[in-house]
Order: sequence, then C-alpha cells, then structure tokens
Amino acid sequence: TTAAELDAHLAGTSAVGTYLADIFREYEHGPAMTSPGRSKEIWDLAALAWLMDRHWVMSSIESSPILTSELTWSRDARRHPIRVADHIQRDPLFADLFAKCAATGHPRATST
Repeated sequence: TTAAELDAHLAGTSAVGTYLADIFREYEHGPAMTSPGRSKEIWDLAALAWLMDRHWVMSSIESSPILTSELTWSRDARRHPIRVADHIQRDPLFADLFAKCAATGHPRATST
C-alpha cells in the first residue's frame, strides 16, 4: 500500500488508524515512503487476512525451514509443516481494515 492511501482511508479514522498510518510512514525509509509512487507490502497482515477469509490468501503447506549457522535456510521434509502465504488479495483486506478502524467508535485522532 502507499502512504497516500493510508492517509486517505486510515489516518484520522481512530487512534489505532492514525497510529498505523504513522508507523507505516515512519518505516525505516522515513520520508521516502511519502514520495509519489512508493509502496510497501505489509506482510504482517497475511496471517490476519487468512483468518478473515482464506480466499484472500494464496498459500501452500511446506516443511518449516531451518536457519543454519551460516545464516542460510535449509529444508528437511521431516520437520513440522507451516503455511506460507504467497499472494494476498490486497483490496478486500484493506477495505476490511479501513472499515473496522472507522467503526471503532473512538474519537478521531490527528496524524502528526
């Protein structure tokens, strides 16, 4: 998503909405996140998206990876399975997030 989208649909809807828009904007790139055309994936929402509606997330089951001492990933099919999100339908996910933040009933907060 983009800072402009979050400013238009999330910031000011509630204290939580404003907080989320602010931390997105201040993500390690700082002011660069507000430059035209700049967007960023928010993979933190993948697990929530899958719980909200599994059709929003294309995923697969894989064996859990092993972090080696060389800081690379290794695979062993005998390890426990995990679900890996490969693609998320962002539009329904963000529409749901925006609606829920707007419906919290909290007073509007201003972004700083």
